[in-house]
Amino acid sequence: MRYDGAARVDHGEPIVKSGGFELRHRAPVAYQEFGGARHAVSAAYRLFGGIGTFGVGAYDRSRPLVINPVLVYSTYFGGSGADDASAVLLDASGNTILVGSTTSTDLPVTAGAYQKSVKPSITLGYVAKLDAKSNVLFASYFAAASDTTLAGAALDAAGNILIAGFTVGNGTIAATSGAYQTAGGPGFVAKLSSAGDKLLFASTFNAYPAAIAQDPAGNLYVTGNTFGNLQTTPGVLQSAAGGGTCSDTPSGGEVCSDVFVLKLSADASKLLYATYLGGELEDTGRAITVDTAGMPT
Repeated sequence: MRYDGAARVDHGEPIVKSGGFELRHRAPVAYQEFGGARHAVSAAYRLFGGIGTFGVGAYDRSRPLVINPVLVYSTYFGGSGADDASAVLLDASGNTILVGSTTSTDLPVTAGAYQKSVKPSITLGYVAKLDAKSNVLFASYFAAASDTTLAGAALDAAGNILIAGFTVGNGTIAATSGAYQTAGGPGFVAKLSSAGDKLLFASTFNAYPAAIAQDPAGNLYVTGNTFGNLQTTPGVLQSAAGGGTCSDTPSGGEVCSDVFVLKLSADASKLLYATYLGGELEDTGRAITVDTAGMPT
């Protein structure tokens, strides 16, 4: 394997650094099978000028040698219905956060976790955190009294969980006191505590979010799609919808969707800007990121 990023080997495990992130390959497991038994062979990665290879100890060269990657863990998470994960995050402690949607009403919700009311036979949002051994640290539903989709997620500097999603039907997420809100808006942004036991804020608006990101100052950026009823702010790039006539749109109408980008203050109390981004046909935003200067992409 050739590594273009900065790489080093630590106890036989290569660590590759790129873009502020590190990727570690666990040392492989090597063995030979003969005499009705499995015989271990020492194995580790070696690195020479950016080229990664396997280094192995003494073994019988007349017999097959098996070199396997290490699977740290593999697990299911779900209930009796259909479950999916739209975002997977890793916190500073190595815990895995899952955010997604489910039709299961029997997820392993933990005691003390923040939980919105659950209505059977609808799509529900959920948030869960697993430790480095796949044990469930907390699991919680996050849903309105109508189909609720959690589509995007991010972590703030303290490990609190930012989620973005939308509802379909008559029920909407209730905005918290002091948070920016548009009455009846299907889209929402919310923050759960890192322990999953508290709702820190919830903000609503007229759009269908797909992704969320945070800049170094803590401001929130959200993108997705909207059908011409987004409340924009003065002086933005595109203050009016560009969508023309489309058929079979998710809204049930004939208006093409536009991408939207909105920016909220760190506590979601203020809408700093909101703009359309789209032409006459169907446009949808699926991902967003923010550079160190606070510029969204």
